[in-house]
Amino acid sequence: MEGEITALIGDQTIRATPGTLIFGPRGVPHSFEIHFDQVRMLILLTPAGLEGYFKQFCTPAPALTLPPPAEIPYADIQNLIAVASKYRIVNVPPRTGGASFARIAPRGRPGAPSSTV
Repeated sequence: MEGEITALIGDQTIRATPGTLIFGPRGVPHSFEIHFDQVRMLILLTPAGLEGYFKQFCTPAPALTLPPPAEIPYADIQNLIAVASKYRIVNVPPRTGGASFARIAPRGRPGAPSSTV
């Protein structure tokens, strides 16, 4: 990892700096907050499939530079929420003073109660 984030894994808060390894286990809500203009990290998803959610919203960079800061349009946020259900992601309200969590329903069981990843 390059940069710095705060990872929220269940009730645990982890301040992650370069070289930190974080595990967000299935069954436990998790999210992260970015503290730098740029953070690079490797994310391993298992089982495969959830990467499609991220790919759906990616846009190839026009240059090898960071884009200017921009406010995310409300319609884009609504689209993220709408597409999340395709991947069984359910947003969980934020903790007081913290970031929101994402929950993912068990694979292969449509309509099953949500569990977290």
